[in-house]
Amino acid sequence: MSIPFNLFAQKEDSIYTQQLKELQAQTNKNNEIITDLKYQINSNKDLSDVASKIISWTSTVLAILAFGLAYWGYTANKNIKEIESYKEKLSKEIKDLEVFRTKTENNLQTERENLSNLKTTFETDKENLLSAIIPIIEGHWFYYQGENEKAIESYTMANQIMPNSTVVFCELNKLLLDKGNVGDVIKSIENIIGVNEKDNRKIKQLLINAYRKNKQYDMAENLITQLGQYKEDGLLCYELGTIKLFRGNFIDAHELLISAYRIYLRDESSYKHSVLINLALCQMLMNKQEFSNNLSSAKSILEIQKAKTPKQPYIMGCLGMVFFAEKNYSESITYFKTSFELKLPIMNAKSFLERIQLIESFCDVENETCKKILGLLHVSRLTFWLVITNSIDALLRVVYIVLI
Repeated sequence: MSIPFNLFAQKEDSIYTQQLKELQAQTNKNNEIITDLKYQINSNKDLSDVASKIISWTSTVLAILAFGLAYWGYTANKNIKEIESYKEKLSKEIKDLEVFRTKTENNLQTERENLSNLKTTFETDKENLLSAIIPIIEGHWFYYQGENEKAIESYTMANQIMPNSTVVFCELNKLLLDKGNVGDVIKSIENIIGVNEKDNRKIKQLLINAYRKNKQYDMAENLITQLGQYKEDGLLCYELGTIKLFRGNFIDAHELLISAYRIYLRDESSYKHSVLINLALCQMLMNKQEFSNNLSSAKSILEIQKAKTPKQPYIMGCLGMVFFAEKNYSESITYFKTSFELKLPIMNAKSFLERIQLIESFCDVENETCKKILGLLHVSRLTFWLVITNSIDALLRVVYIVLI
């Protein structure tokens, strides 16, 4: 704002004039400052906008910062709780580990004791085995020499030395069973079942054999069913097939005996020839022609065994049975006589009797020869019954001569 100088023209030297000049100068200076400020304001408009934005963002930044601080506090609190929970869990696991360590130490101590006991048992068993091995070998030898009584004595001695041996127990009771002590054998086996679960199946197989020979067919079949998987067990197939055979169920018997033979096909088991004989017998009763081939196979096996053990009465009796089925009666009588002279055990004689009587019931046989063989086998049974009851052996020989 400028002040007109003409108003003060008459008093330009007065003090007021001087003051007006100073005021004018100051006003001009202020105008320049204002102009300069406007220029600076216009020049720095962008900076003002930035400042305004910064000011406007301040609340947002503070809000974000506040949220961050709150989230951090929440997370920190959560982490603290998780750490405390983990600490408790870790503490529990440490306690569990302590319990486990204690149990492990106790188990290790128990295992050490068991190992020590096992070592002691092993040493005892080793000594017993060394002591029993001679009577076991003798029992085996006497059996194949036809000396069944001596074999029984040897196996009895071995059984006393090794009362927990399943093999010795079974071999002894097989001989006692053949001798005719069926009731005692069954009782003995029934008492021992469950004592040694590991060998329970072998002992039950022997019990099945005893039941069958004693004609307790239902008991035998029930026990076979209990054992299970009998179609994969050659011995059980043979036992069940034989039971079906004597019960007249030839179809089931044939199937079971075929299964038994297939299992024993590559086996030199002592049951192999028995399976073939019963299979051939079943096929004969069913009018199947292949029975003759199975008889020939059984004969071949028995001839080999006869060459190895010429004094074994059961082998001679089996050959007599084969020749009878082939209607070669003269050879049949010869072998049955030999088996009798070698003291054929009573249950073996009974087994041959049952088979011949079965053939006689369904097939044509030579009656006179059949009567002689049946008489011979009856004498064989009578012989061992009288021997068991301490009767005179000479009397038996007289009966034998009269019948033959």
